[in-house]
Amino acid sequence: MGVYITLYSVPSRVRELIRSKENELIYEVDMSSAQLTILILEWIKSGHHNKAKSKEVELITKLLIKGGMYDYIQSESKHFGDMSYKNLKVSILKIINAKYNPGVGNKELERLFPGLMHWVNGMKQKKGHQSVSHIHQKAESGIFIKVYEELPDNMFALPIHDCIISTKENIKEIQDRLIQRFEDLYGKFIPPFESLNNVFRINRVSLEDEELPSYQERNITESDIKPFDL
Repeated sequence: MGVYITLYSVPSRVRELIRSKENELIYEVDMSSAQLTILILEWIKSGHHNKAKSKEVELITKLLIKGGMYDYIQSESKHFGDMSYKNLKVSILKIINAKYNPGVGNKELERLFPGLMHWVNGMKQKKGHQSVSHIHQKAESGIFIKVYEELPDNMFALPIHDCIISTKENIKEIQDRLIQRFEDLYGKFIPPFESLNNVFRINRVSLEDEELPSYQERNITESDIKPFDL
């Protein structure tokens, strides 16, 4: 069953102005580098690697747990290292999700993560490039929507793609549930880890009172207010 709410399409800058009806600030638990992280975990879970690739699995898992995938790629590749962090993420996700193209970017990712990219590129060539996004979307739903649906009925919470939002009193419980779901799905496929707080991060969404935009300096008159039809 799909879950859709209006906040899916609300820009992040508008979400900063949202509060609960009791005027409580809104917080979120989001997944670090969600698309890439989930795809990597599904690759590891699929078993499409062998002992010869165990070092790659160990490296890539450590990077995921630290939330450092993009930092590593940027530091280890001149091609990606020359990009801004934002453009780096966009470029990598395009390479991962677009039709197979053995260009410079793809070859760089193959050099850094040969086992993962062999699986991704092979899947595109056999099943089409849409198969990659289908894997991610299904797995993302299996984490976030599953946890959301199991939250108490009286708890305010909403899922938005790769995060769940709620108020401060609930957000730690939601983080704990997401971490438990992660462990249930992937724990036996990856090396032991101490904490997943860098994978599932808590952030404040709402602006504090003192951070809200101020319009006091502008003198508003009746001529500024234009009527409209309801």
